[in-house]
Amino acid sequence: MSWWRRRREYLDDLPRTHDIRFAMVFVILFVGAFAVLYGVGYAVAGDTVPPGTSVGGVNIGGLSRAEAEARLEAAFSRRETQPITATVGGRRFSVSPDQAGFGFDASATLDAVMGGPDWNPRHMVRVLLGGGSVQPVVTVAPRWFGYVLKPIAFQVATSPVDAAVSFAGGAPAVLPGRPGTRLSLAAAQSRLVAAYAAGQRQVTLPLTRVNPAIDPVEAHRFVTQVAAPATSAAVHIAVGSRTVTVSPRRFGPALVAKPVQGRLRLTIDATALHRSTAALLAALPGRPRSASLALDAGHLVVRPSRSGFTVAPDVWAKAVLRAATGKGSKRTATARTQKVQPRLTTAALDRLRITEPVSTVSLRLPVDTNFVVLDGAARALDSTIIRPGASLSFLKTVRVGADDQSLSTLSSAVFGAALRAGLAITEVHPRAVATPGFPPAMDAQVVPGKQDLVVADNTPYGVFVHAQVNRAGPTGQLMVQLWSTSYWKVSLKISRSHLVPHLVRQSSAPGCTPQQGSDGYDAVVARTRYRDGSLVATDDLPVHYRPVDAVVCH
Repeated sequence: MSWWRRRREYLDDLPRTHDIRFAMVFVILFVGAFAVLYGVGYAVAGDTVPPGTSVGGVNIGGLSRAEAEARLEAAFSRRETQPITATVGGRRFSVSPDQAGFGFDASATLDAVMGGPDWNPRHMVRVLLGGGSVQPVVTVAPRWFGYVLKPIAFQVATSPVDAAVSFAGGAPAVLPGRPGTRLSLAAAQSRLVAAYAAGQRQVTLPLTRVNPAIDPVEAHRFVTQVAAPATSAAVHIAVGSRTVTVSPRRFGPALVAKPVQGRLRLTIDATALHRSTAALLAALPGRPRSASLALDAGHLVVRPSRSGFTVAPDVWAKAVLRAATGKGSKRTATARTQKVQPRLTTAALDRLRITEPVSTVSLRLPVDTNFVVLDGAARALDSTIIRPGASLSFLKTVRVGADDQSLSTLSSAVFGAALRAGLAITEVHPRAVATPGFPPAMDAQVVPGKQDLVVADNTPYGVFVHAQVNRAGPTGQLMVQLWSTSYWKVSLKISRSHLVPHLVRQSSAPGCTPQQGSDGYDAVVARTRYRDGSLVATDDLPVHYRPVDAVVCH
């Protein structure tokens, strides 16, 4: 008896027997063989890490998955606390991986190492053939990474400097500028992660070039096409009935190369131009003039004011720029004038009621006085008018940029005159040492940029300041006189206390310089102001002088 009936088929007269039993037997044998091989592979491979496998320099080949995970966790936990030295542009910084938000994903890394679950044939084949170096899976917390890297990026970054054109000497000159640098956070993250993954303790982070908005090519184009023609010749500006010729030496330094969207555009500084051409404008007829006062043989002389025509600084600047950018006969322009009143009219000066001297201070000047500086300072201060409610700043009025003993001499005289006139003392700085020739607490030291003398007009009348230096041979006299209308009656009382006598030091050292000593003490100037016989206020101005030892040379 047979399971299948056999049948014959004939093709081209050749008989062939087909029997699917052979195919079934083959399949069964193949599946059996595969099952045997799979079982052997599963038994041999299991959850074993392929031999020769390393992750970030940590060898885990032949370990079980649990053992490999424990070894990797231990290794990378140590790496997280070991700082990485990052070199950026020649500077070194320490970056801690854990503070930078770096983390190690052991599970994901081992998934990549194993090639799949234990039952996956790929895993069995990988165990059979062996593994290799595998990159660890590193996680990064962007927020923490930014906290660590952004301060470093700020320190190493250099701003690009645009190429520019200078007109300092009146002629254009190219200033080439330079590119800047910055730290790319993306590139820095990639290199730091790679160093952390490989267990490296040092890494170099690249800097990226930042190009300036204006490059030297644009600066040279601007000079050739715009700046050089603009300063090639003088310009002619029509002001009323007069024509003013302005040379490049005067208007050139006021020109400005202004960057606009990657290009340079020619502009002009109205303030700088007005300052450099003030003499030309002042020579024009019909200029306004303020009323002023002057002393002539002890009498006040009023110089009356007058209205006139002037050119506003912005109008003047636009006219000069328009002419400078023209060519040939077009290097001319017209500046529109406007009628203006003087800052102080004769009527306004009359209302200030400056009629008589209200206080005078005269000082004898020693031989070592710097008469050049003192006379220049006195001339700058002379004829100054303080309006009611306004203040006089000594340094802003004198504008002498040197801390000279003569300046403090003049400021002390002004201080004494202001005290006697009853004016308000807004700022004053006595000297640290008592000064010969000055009553106690009646001196005022000025230091440009640090210490000033400021007095305010607290009367309804104006105050005219007269300062004069009279030199007689090696010595001289300084006089400061304030004119106004008598308003305050002032009483001054000076008291001294806590006297500290100076010491005398003997010296035989080479190069010894004798020195006159001065005592130290405390002083107070009590000023009492009266108005119409009634007490108004009492001001106490205290000062402390330290002693200075005398030096006697042998």
